[in-house]
Amino acid sequence: LTGLGAWNWRRAPIAFVADQGRSRAITLADGSRALLARGSRLEVSFDQDHRRMALKQGRMRLELLRDQRPGVVRAGPVEVRTAGATVDLSVGRDEARVILLAGRVQLARYDADDERSLADLQPGELLEIGRVPEPSEPRQATATDLAWPDMMISFNDAPLAEVVARANALGFARIELAEPSLGALRVTGAYRMGDNE
Repeated sequence: LTGLGAWNWRRAPIAFVADQGRSRAITLADGSRALLARGSRLEVSFDQDHRRMALKQGRMRLELLRDQRPGVVRAGPVEVRTAGATVDLSVGRDEARVILLAGRVQLARYDADDERSLADLQPGELLEIGRVPEPSEPRQATATDLAWPDMMISFNDAPLAEVVARANALGFARIELAEPSLGALRVTGAYRMGDNE
């Protein structure tokens, strides 16, 4: 495990907050994207050497693009280090859960006087890290573990362009209409959002 030294923000971090009413999709300065669950808070500080983030509360799905600068994300007692990966992170009181969706990560537990490597994850695996010194064994993530970004949104005689705009705000993959005129079509129904693919 390659240490990155003391965790010092070189400048004040930028805070992104999702209110209690809805999730929030954000695009970071390097083009990476994060979807924050309702009530979540993410702090971000990028400089010429590192991309540092701290999930202070809640849950997020992060698609961190590959970059020369390493990415470091703290969530509860765990630090996730990666050059580029897609991860699902949640944090509670002194505990965290990491699901690796794509790419490679290094996980470390950090405390005031302790830092050590944790289990390597394969894409699709989940690791829970709590108050006890040793984390649980990685396990395969289930559909329920992964389903949180999906939500039902209903439309009543809404233009398709509005439906697509809402889907693009909540999901990673963008939906593009083959013809702009299709955006005028009227749509009624309830749709599961968050998985545009």
